[in-house]
Amino acid sequence: MLLQIVLHTPRWVFALFLLLLWLGARQLVAHDPGLGRVTLMPLAMGALSVLGLVSVFGDSPVALAGWAVAARPLWRWCCGARCPSRPATTPRGAASTSPAARRP
Repeated sequence: MLLQIVLHTPRWVFALFLLLLWLGARQLVAHDPGLGRVTLMPLAMGALSVLGLVSVFGDSPVALAGWAVAARPLWRWCCGARCPSRPATTPRGAASTSPAARRP
C-alpha cells in the first residue's frame, strides 16, 4: 500500500521535498541577513493585507481608513519616535551605569 502511494506520487513533490530539506539545512548555519532581506517579508505581508482588504471590500474608503488607523500604531512603533531604545552595552567585566544595575 505504501509503495503504491510512493509510486503514484508526482515527481514535483519529491523535488519540493528536497528543496525544503535544503532550505532547512541552511538554517543550521548562522548567518547575518541584510536589511533588505529582513524588510522584504513585512512589506510583502502588508501588501497582501491591503490586497485582501480591497478584494473583499472593494475600494471602500471606510475599510481602507480602518486598516490605516489599525496599522498606524504599529508603523509608529516600528519606525517612529516611539521605537524602544537599545540597551547600552558595556565591555565584559566593566561596571554598568544603568539604574537597574545599581539596585541592591
